[in-house]
Amino acid sequence: FDGEITQVDEHDLLISEFRIEELGWRLMLLTPLEARQAQITRAFIKNALAALVIVLLLAAAFLILMLLYKRSLEQRAELDDLTGLPNRTHVQRRFRQLEKAGVELCVIIIDLDRFKLINDSYGHDAGDRVLRAAANTFKQELREEDIVSRWGGEEFVMLIPASSIELGRAIAERARTNLEALEIEIQSSKVSVTASFGVAFGSAGK
Repeated sequence: FDGEITQVDEHDLLISEFRIEELGWRLMLLTPLEARQAQITRAFIKNALAALVIVLLLAAAFLILMLLYKRSLEQRAELDDLTGLPNRTHVQRRFRQLEKAGVELCVIIIDLDRFKLINDSYGHDAGDRVLRAAANTFKQELREEDIVSRWGGEEFVMLIPASSIELGRAIAERARTNLEALEIEIQSSKVSVTASFGVAFGSAGK
């Protein structure tokens, strides 16, 4: 009769039997059905809440992973594969942000001189090496908030926000001098590179 329900003094009782084989005992447990139901209800609510918390945590973790993955894809879409610099898309987006904020900034346009001659003389692998060396040189001249990007081909663009025309010219001159002093080893030869710089200053919102 384990698990049977009986009635005593008009109260429903649940009868449960427990055996202690070592002692040869049989224990009978009488539990008021109302208490049993309350116990089951509490256990159900507790388990349901635990399951809900787990589901919410899993959903939050999944959402965070999706956001991180999306952000990673967006960042990779705005990087130049060859140099690792931001590409034209990133610079245009950043410029629009500065434009909305009305920030004054310098825009520095850089064009490597006689780059086609390097490609024609040494091959495109040599040209790629020159582009990477130039990119590393330009990055060294910038502050944390500044951006240098590969605009396309042998052209680069720097955005120098919260600056002045004097600061822009100084950055451009240092970059030009350091690039000119650079010697890139290509096919047992030392190749020097120069570039032309243009500096403009104003408010991005104007």
